[in-house]
Amino acid sequence: MENENYDAAIWNGILFGGVTIAIIICRILYNHITSRLPPTLPWLPKVGSIPFINTENRLEMLVNLKQKYGDACMMYLGTRPVVMLNSYQAIQEILVRKGNHFNHRPYLLGLNELLNSKDQDSFITSSGSTNEKMHRFTDDALEVQLHPTTGTFQSNLQEELKVLFKEIDALKGKAVDYEELLLTCCSNVMNRVLIGKRLEVSSTAFQQQLQAHKDNIEALCNSKCLTVDPTLRFIPGFRGAYDTLKWAADTRRNIGEGLMNVRGQGGWLQLCEMNANKPKGAVWSDDISESTLKLMIQDCHTGGTETMARTLNTALMYMAINPSIQKQLQDEIDKVIGGATIKMADQQRLPLVQATILEILRLSPMLPLGMPHMSHQDNTVAGYLIPKETVVFPNIYAIHHDEALWENAEEFKPRRFLDANGKLSQTAKSNLLTFSLGNRKCPGEQLADQQLFLMMTSLLQRYYFVTQSKIDNSHLKQNMGLMLHAQPIKLCVRAR
Repeated sequence: MENENYDAAIWNGILFGGVTIAIIICRILYNHITSRLPPTLPWLPKVGSIPFINTENRLEMLVNLKQKYGDACMMYLGTRPVVMLNSYQAIQEILVRKGNHFNHRPYLLGLNELLNSKDQDSFITSSGSTNEKMHRFTDDALEVQLHPTTGTFQSNLQEELKVLFKEIDALKGKAVDYEELLLTCCSNVMNRVLIGKRLEVSSTAFQQQLQAHKDNIEALCNSKCLTVDPTLRFIPGFRGAYDTLKWAADTRRNIGEGLMNVRGQGGWLQLCEMNANKPKGAVWSDDISESTLKLMIQDCHTGGTETMARTLNTALMYMAINPSIQKQLQDEIDKVIGGATIKMADQQRLPLVQATILEILRLSPMLPLGMPHMSHQDNTVAGYLIPKETVVFPNIYAIHHDEALWENAEEFKPRRFLDANGKLSQTAKSNLLTFSLGNRKCPGEQLADQQLFLMMTSLLQRYYFVTQSKIDNSHLKQNMGLMLHAQPIKLCVRAR
C-alpha cells in the first residue's frame, strides 16, 4: 500500500513538473514571439481591440496611432491580427521592397461577398497570376484610351462636361449639394471608358447603376461587424446585414451583365476584341475571359465613379470655403488658358491648379486606409515580426497628416507643393500615397489624374463657387467609412 502511494506521488510529481516545464517553455516562446511583434493595442477575447479604438473620431485615431506607436502597430479586429503601417518608410518597405511577398489579398467577408462572383475573385480581391493578368489588361486598355493624340478619353470627358454645365446652369444659382450631379457625370464618364457609350440619365439602366453605387457603400458599412467576425452572419440579429450584402452583390452582378451587352466605340469590350488595337506584347483577349472582364468592369466602374465624385465635391467645398485661393486658381487659368477648351497639354502650365489638387488629395485621400495586403509567410517591417496570414493596412491618412512630412499638416496650403520657382515640387508630390505604392498600386492613377484636372479646371474656368454663409475649413467635416465622405455643404454658383 505504501509502495503504491509512493509510486503515485512520484508520478504526480513528474506530471506536475512536466506541466510546469511546459508552461514555462510556452511562456518563454510566447514572450519571445510577442517581443518581436509591433507595439500592440490592448485587446479582449473575441472582440479584440475594438473597445479601445476611438470610434467617434476614427480619423483622429489613425493619426494618433502614428504618434503613439510609431512606424507600425498591431491591433485585433475580433480574433484577427491586423498590422497598421504608420510611416512612409514602413509602407515602402512592405509594398515596394517586399511587394512580391505582400501581393496577396486577405479574405474580408464584406469585400469578398460584394465583389466576387460565385466562382471567381474580382479585380480588387484577386491575387497571384489572375490579378497580374487583370492589371496588365487595365494598363494596356487605359494606355490606348488616354493616349494624348489618338485616345478618346479627353473628348468623351468634354462631352460629359457639357451635360454637367447644362445641369448647373439650370439651377440658376440655387444652393445645392453637388455630389449627386457629380456622381451622375462621373458615372457616365466611366461608362464611356468601360463600355464605350454613355447611358441616358433617365434610363432605367442608368438609375439602377446609380442606386447600386449607393447600395454597395451602405451594404459595406452595415457589414463591418461581419467582417470582424464572419460567424455573426448565422445569428438572427446580424442576418439582416448579411442578406443586404448578398442582395447588393446580386444587384451589382445583374447590372454588370447588362453592361456586357453594350458594344460602344472604344470601350474595353471592343478593345478586347479588336486585334488592330493590340500593343506589342499586350495581354488581351487571349487571357481575359468574358467573365473576368465583367468583374473588372464592375470593379473599375465602382472605383472610378464614387471616389471621383466625392473627391471633386470635396474640392469644390474647399474652393468655396477658401475664396482667395479659388480666385488665385481662376487668375492662373484666365492668364494661361483664357476661354479656350482645357486640355491635358495645359496641365504643366498650371502649377497652382496641380498643387491645389494634390493638397486636396493629401487632406482628403480617397481611401484613408489603403487596400489590405497579406503574406503567406512570416515577414518583418521596421524590425518587427509580421506573422504569416496577418492583415496589413497602409495608414495613408496618418502619412498625409504627418508633421514630419508636412509642416502645419492640418492646414489647407496648396503652395506646399510648389518649389521656390513656383514649379510643382516632385519631392513633395512623391510623399503622397493616394494611389498606394508597388505592384498593386491603383491602375487608374493616370485616369484619375486626368479626370480630376480636366473637370476641376473646367468648372473653375466657368463658375465661381460660394457658400451660403461665411465658414472656414473647420466646417469641412469628413466621415470615415471605406472611403472618406465630406459632410454635405450646400454651394451656390455664379457664372464667370
